[in-house]
Amino acid sequence: MTYQVQLPVYQGPFELLLDLIKREEVSIWDIPIARITDQYLEYLSVVKVLDLHLAADFLVMAATLIQLKARSLLPRPKSDAEEPAEPDPREELALRLLDYRRFYLASLRLGELLVEAGRRFPREAPCPKLQVHYTRPVGSATPELLCRLAADVLAAYRERQEVKELRRISIDLPGRMRAVLSSLAKEPKQFADLLVYGRSRLDYVVTLLAVLELARKGKVKVRQDRPFGVIELSLGSGDEPDARRTEGLH
Repeated sequence: MTYQVQLPVYQGPFELLLDLIKREEVSIWDIPIARITDQYLEYLSVVKVLDLHLAADFLVMAATLIQLKARSLLPRPKSDAEEPAEPDPREELALRLLDYRRFYLASLRLGELLVEAGRRFPREAPCPKLQVHYTRPVGSATPELLCRLAADVLAAYRERQEVKELRRISIDLPGRMRAVLSSLAKEPKQFADLLVYGRSRLDYVVTLLAVLELARKGKVKVRQDRPFGVIELSLGSGDEPDARRTEGLH
């Protein structure tokens, strides 16, 4: 709940009223300071808690308005041309309102920083250097005994690890070439039909190498009608390679 001003010419926050007076959108003569003071006292009786910051702001601004009215009512003495002109009270009020707004916004920002800093807990002093004191927390065990037990546990763990033997892979390319020729001797086939010889990715690679080697030697014709299409294989008629035997192969 914030302090609201209720006047015939204005209704709203006290800070906005001061801003309107500064911009001369509300006449100072239409602002009854006595009524504003009564409304402020009613506000305090409702909230039942005295906000010192709000009270200080109200007293400063109310005093400024009273001073402005008083100086405007008093007749101004005629001054000589050499004497400096007396400052305009409205201009003085505008400067004070600018200072008030500046410090008011700064106080809001400081409040936000205070809330943000409240979530942090910085280390205020370095931690003291701790001294090592061995008090045998596990009964009569000694550091030497603990070290020996740890070594035994690690040794038992290493013994349980499985040791895998890497076997040398042998590739029988000539044998796969004979198998391809034997299969094509019965009828032409597609390359995918020859993959039945393989049970792994390596077997597929060996079959492909066998087909390419047979095509290079002219013993197998390779045909592919379109890129990435079906690869058709058939027996060749000679020992020398020919471009037609690998027609359209991609």
